[in-house]
Amino acid sequence: MQEISVRHGSRMANRMLQLLAADTLSQWGGDAPITGHHIPEWGLAGPPSLAGHRAAPKIDVSRVDAPWLRSLIANGLIERLKINTVVCDVALLPDRARANALFDAGDTPYFATGPQDLVIHVRLEDIMVPGRHASYGPLPIAWYRDVLTDTGLRPVFVGQFSTDAYSDALKAAFPHAVILEGGSVLHDFQTIRHAHNVAIGVSTFSWMAAWLGTSSRIFYPLLGMLNPEQEPGINLIPEGDARFRFYKFPHRLWRADAAALEDVIHGPSQAHKIDGAALTRLTDAARASYEPRLSEWRSAILDKVEMRQMAA
Repeated sequence: MQEISVRHGSRMANRMLQLLAADTLSQWGGDAPITGHHIPEWGLAGPPSLAGHRAAPKIDVSRVDAPWLRSLIANGLIERLKINTVVCDVALLPDRARANALFDAGDTPYFATGPQDLVIHVRLEDIMVPGRHASYGPLPIAWYRDVLTDTGLRPVFVGQFSTDAYSDALKAAFPHAVILEGGSVLHDFQTIRHAHNVAIGVSTFSWMAAWLGTSSRIFYPLLGMLNPEQEPGINLIPEGDARFRFYKFPHRLWRADAAALEDVIHGPSQAHKIDGAALTRLTDAARASYEPRLSEWRSAILDKVEMRQMAA
């Protein structure tokens, strides 16, 4: 292959996902050069895209058909690929050792926690604006209470606190918790990455930090964008990774209005822990429901391949 071109996403973790997908594709294509990426937090930037990249087949779906794509690359049918969206697909991630080497934080400071602590990432900020991010949203406080009761761990909250009702309620519910506010992006990322136990938020940021990290237990809420029933085009469930504990939530569209805040502050968790068999059924159903969109994407790729062959 001649090039893997990246049209980078908006936030750090999304750009990291894109670069990791590009790295895998590059390996499949004989170490093809990666262009266009830019992740200043990690000091990573690629050269400009090469001429002709606009006509390249595009990855414009977050979930791909990885075996099919790898076969096309192996058979020399694709010279270039353009990553046009955030690829949220574990099938396109390299192994964790390679990924960790790519994102080396050096001596970046972080808050060190012990095996008795549960580092809980809180994703707020723009998702507290009504109507902006329906597939995101904060976790029910009752879920944190349930997980902490079941495990006996001590809460350490890190993330985006503000002067909002949810932040205030969370602090009131856990008055003895450690609350880490105002840290840099890499400080918070590394705090999660080095934690012994992590509860991720509905967030690619905490997902990425936990996946890369050294945790022995990762508590994974299948909620919003992380719920395959709700977002079948996102495949961020690393099946077979024994670190993860999965909790299934009902379908939810987050509105950030008074009723929604009442639910997450005072309502029940509504989550239940699921085993490996239930998780597999969930992921299989999600892939099947996304198949029509994947079929469209495969057809678009083949159209580009045919055009290149006709021009050759």
